[in-house]
Amino acid sequence: MKQKIGAVAVLVAIAIAFWLWRSQRTHSTQAPVATGSNTMAVTGSGSSASLNDRARRIDPTKQARGSIAGTVKDAAGAGVPKAAVCADYWSDDLSTQQTRDPICLTADEHGAYMFKDLLAAEYSIDAVADGFEAATYRPHPEDPLLRSDTSFPLAAGENRTGIDLVLRKGGVELTGTVSDINGGPIANARVRAQNWDSEAAGAPITTSDAQGHYKLWTRKGAISVTATADGYADGDEGGYAPGTVDIKLTPESAIAGVVKDESGAVVAGASVTISGAAFFSRSSSDISDEQGRFRITRLKPGRFKPEATAASGYGMARDSVLLGLGQVVEGVEVVIHSASYVEGTVLIPGGNGKQPCVHASVELEDNAAGKNEWGNGDVHGVVRMRGVRPGHYKVTVQCRGYQKLEVKEPLDIVQGKDRTGLQWTVTDGASLVGTITQKGGAPVVGARVLLQSKKPSGSMFEGNTNTRTDEFGHYQLRGVTPGAYSMRVASTTAPSPKIPFDVELTLGTVVTKDVVLDLGGTLRATVVDNDGQPVKGVDVQTRAMESVSGMMFFFGGGGAPTGADGVVTKEGLAAGTYRVTAQRSWSNRMRKPGSTDDDVQGEKVVVKAGETSTVRLVVESQRGVITGNVVDSGGDPIVDAYIVAARESDAAGASATGAMRDAQWSWDEAVLTDAQGKFAVKELGSGKYTVRAYRKGGGEAYAEHVAVGATVTLTVKKTGLIEGSVVGKAGPPAEFTVEIADRTTHFSREESFYATNGTFAMRDLPAGNFEVTVTAGSATATEKVSLQDGETKSGIVLKLGETVTVTGIIVDEKTKAPVVGLRMMVSPVNGGNNMAWGDTSENRVTDAKGRFTVDNVAVGAVVVWGFSMAPDFGWHGLETRADIPVTAQGTVDLGTYGSMAKRIKPPAVAGDNGLSFQQDEDWRDVTPLKVARVDPAGPAAKLDIKAGDIIVAADGIDVSGNRRYLFHGIMEAAPGTKIELTLARGTKVTVTLAAPK
Repeated sequence: MKQKIGAVAVLVAIAIAFWLWRSQRTHSTQAPVATGSNTMAVTGSGSSASLNDRARRIDPTKQARGSIAGTVKDAAGAGVPKAAVCADYWSDDLSTQQTRDPICLTADEHGAYMFKDLLAAEYSIDAVADGFEAATYRPHPEDPLLRSDTSFPLAAGENRTGIDLVLRKGGVELTGTVSDINGGPIANARVRAQNWDSEAAGAPITTSDAQGHYKLWTRKGAISVTATADGYADGDEGGYAPGTVDIKLTPESAIAGVVKDESGAVVAGASVTISGAAFFSRSSSDISDEQGRFRITRLKPGRFKPEATAASGYGMARDSVLLGLGQVVEGVEVVIHSASYVEGTVLIPGGNGKQPCVHASVELEDNAAGKNEWGNGDVHGVVRMRGVRPGHYKVTVQCRGYQKLEVKEPLDIVQGKDRTGLQWTVTDGASLVGTITQKGGAPVVGARVLLQSKKPSGSMFEGNTNTRTDEFGHYQLRGVTPGAYSMRVASTTAPSPKIPFDVELTLGTVVTKDVVLDLGGTLRATVVDNDGQPVKGVDVQTRAMESVSGMMFFFGGGGAPTGADGVVTKEGLAAGTYRVTAQRSWSNRMRKPGSTDDDVQGEKVVVKAGETSTVRLVVESQRGVITGNVVDSGGDPIVDAYIVAARESDAAGASATGAMRDAQWSWDEAVLTDAQGKFAVKELGSGKYTVRAYRKGGGEAYAEHVAVGATVTLTVKKTGLIEGSVVGKAGPPAEFTVEIADRTTHFSREESFYATNGTFAMRDLPAGNFEVTVTAGSATATEKVSLQDGETKSGIVLKLGETVTVTGIIVDEKTKAPVVGLRMMVSPVNGGNNMAWGDTSENRVTDAKGRFTVDNVAVGAVVVWGFSMAPDFGWHGLETRADIPVTAQGTVDLGTYGSMAKRIKPPAVAGDNGLSFQQDEDWRDVTPLKVARVDPAGPAAKLDIKAGDIIVAADGIDVSGNRRYLFHGIMEAAPGTKIELTLARGTKVTVTLAAPK
């Protein structure tokens, strides 16, 4: 069955990625830059200083400086001469402008090194030398409960010695070049390679030479390579070591301005943050000086909205800032308004009960309003959160190595009123430690160890945690809530066990669980075009054709893009049969010469444990080029336009606007226009393309059905403006979010607004037919607005609707028995924040009667989602629509929904029914299951079913309209399963699922 990825699958994938990131925060040993622990020296718990002094940001640059010294040694204990050593550091009281570049030096002939003049912060030390794997310093290598830690605090004026690192032979060489977007070399760029199993190895850094060339040594495997240079935005590329990775950098843009309070006075010491424009992008920040000024550099072109937090204030720029290529926008004003300062101390058990947690963090969540606040503790366990907005917050406290504490009583924050003297004591938990090895005894480095609670909870994250093994294969999970868990192991170098392990953890105990993984097979794939020329830079995907391993999302065999020789190696594959395909990007699967999107692509290959299998993939020529130029409405060239070419699918039933959607999501494939506004999109296969030109944050143009070899002119016409106001029951909301979306072009943008008296302006918009949706807390409103080129639409009034509590029951569609433990979410069709992945309300989980309750749901058309993250992955699931009357109040009963349990469980592989279906133009539409193609060699070929037929039932179960989601659960069955399909024309056919192709 060929189907596009459903909305639930996409959301689940994103949610799992977010869960892995979020759960890793508890046990991660190296925090992201600018979000790590605040480790400056303070006097006492804060009570010895005035509230004003405590709330004011400490400036580490004005404190005494410290030092870090040690020796880089080999496995035999001898010093490694001339090793490269780098120190990364971070602090809540330092901006990314101050901490983004590591401090690097070269050890002496005996491997000794010393970093001097260091600021008080949290530090992580890496080292590397030719022929060695990179290493990261571990403060507690002998303690099974602490040996995964890789960072440590340096107090003001502290001089730390004995920070020794051990390098082991076996490193491989990585080479490449750093150049600007026009191909010119960039000298003195800092290049860092980070293994995908990031906690298992150091992140070595080197510097490019005058020709932009670099080389460094790292551990073998898939890597992410990052380059930074003065005057440029950061750049990154994926690759494989040993190998070659080239990186291009974009000239930097910058935003500068001033922070003021409501009286107009400048505010010093405010943290000004600009979040990245792309999904999961990191933030950049600066701290305002004595004149309130800030400046944030190394930004790529895009649209940004600075935010500022001060001791007892928070603010956001009224309008977003559009940055062009290499542009500096000055004079941006951020006005902070009265907010609150929150201060508390996190304590751990033992002694007199007053021992502070050194690595503490506190999260405040106001799910009804969609707000989160974060704070990290200092070396005294004191957590300070500045600029906290009013709200009704749930408090979650974490201390590395202890149970997460969910405070029963909410924390109410009233505007302008500080909350201090808070105190939270965490409790001991259970611990799980062990070693992951392969048969033969070799340690598995960088393996992911996941614990999934067997107890259903209101949040898909609750009770779940994960970590990675170190260079010895050791792992540790501390502070785990006692209970029954399923333990999974996933690695890029060894097959995952098919069945998870059961683990019972009790309070105060340390459970040891060693796991021996089977030997994996290696696949060496060569990708060439129809002329036999190697194809560089494409991903090779392996899809199991049988039940081979217990791998889950985001875990597959090790691999990376093909090299210059067209070759890539994937390791750690479980023995079995695979279909191997190549793809240029997530939306561009490469085809065999002369084939179509309806044809089966790739080749089958059998992988054997401990052996290397080879496969040769022949794909159509990738030497096609589309050229052109981008101009504005006056005919002048645009020199900062990004160009994406998305191939238009020739598959039966393909979405008419699918290429437009793909072009909106293809950030990493864009090329930039040159100084004359010209461009060339290269390495294209045959077919027609939709070519999109856009300026990040404003203005775009399309050309559809463009043939390879053609030259096109794309005219970015004048942009328009939509502005208006938001009205709630109690007047204009203090903060809200506006999203605009065009269903045809798939263009969308979202911006937040704060303290604007309910007014908003969305600037630099292309022409289109937009849905304008506002969300304030859980309340929403939507208006349809048509916009012509350069038009201004003013006076749009969005009146927020009511919110209600919804309830319903989920039963098994076949047995009618209640479905227990299904996590439920109800979200407005046109947008809204009530997905509530982090909401831990137990009512969201279906109970023994299958009933669920979701609070704060906006009235109107909604999507009802339900899915289970059960450890055995034998999950039920649903995605359907409901209409809540706009006049509804209080509690609305949605009634009873049926859910289908999957008839197979991963890693089992579902059979093929030989049918393709018409793709939806928009996931929000509820369209029939219309057959687009019957595979002439598939199991339905000889049945009375044809293109254009609509399936209304499967195995006697209605799958029409809002019940379409049931179809997928029915069809997820093993090869050989017989399924009766009822067609809208009254005919019934029985298809026998075949083995997957």
